[in-house]
Amino acid sequence: IRDASVGLLSQKVAATNQSTNVWLSFGLVSESPTKIGVLCPGMDFTGCSATVQGTTVTCIGSSGVAYLTVSSLTLPAGLSAESIYVEMGSITNPTTAGMTTWTITSYGSDDDGDEIIFDQSEAFEGHRILSFLSINAVKTCTPQYLLSSGGVQSTWYKNCTAQNPFFGHEANKVLLNFNAFAGGEVMAGHGLVIQPPLGYSFPNTGAAAQLPTSIYTALGSQEYLDYEIVTMAEMPVEDAMTSLSDSAILINISSGET
Repeated sequence: IRDASVGLLSQKVAATNQSTNVWLSFGLVSESPTKIGVLCPGMDFTGCSATVQGTTVTCIGSSGVAYLTVSSLTLPAGLSAESIYVEMGSITNPTTAGMTTWTITSYGSDDDGDEIIFDQSEAFEGHRILSFLSINAVKTCTPQYLLSSGGVQSTWYKNCTAQNPFFGHEANKVLLNFNAFAGGEVMAGHGLVIQPPLGYSFPNTGAAAQLPTSIYTALGSQEYLDYEIVTMAEMPVEDAMTSLSDSAILINISSGET
């Protein structure tokens, strides 16, 4: 196997023990493989799905390894052949943080019909697994409550996750309240990266808003939050913090067209 690489798809979920999707790209040397093996220690491929060159194939997975059936496909092979592109879904990241290591193997049959290894890559690094940052459950409020008189709009964050969760609303304030990831270490130099959900974006009015009261611990210096439209925002964490538990931040977010 030559020129093997791997990356995260869609929302790029890299947290421990969370479901994610990946792409793989590699070149085959030997022709007519019947099966492709994907090895990544710690990754759980149970219940995986896969496409190879845009065609859905059978994916049989377990802890650390998955096998893709490609016997019905005609795949390019040779030292100068184009690369094979694979997408894999419904897989689960390892339970511990650190760099993932991947190996790709192609299988076929010898003259006696026995399965043998055709090609195999060297082990190569993939995405880094990050510690899972847990956020408290969403608190959904009805439009009637949010639009009612009596000052609800000024204190919505006490009972609701979003201030204006309405279609097409620009700069809806959303409360992110963290309840886990108490690492115990001083977090100097750490940063918080926020990526909006698929179909949403950070508006031009600014990605972060000041917390209206002190009911939560303010997380970082929000006035220095840098952001990029549609992609993600990153902010420094206060140097003296040792945990994100019971902390919160308000972000502005705009809904998409769907």
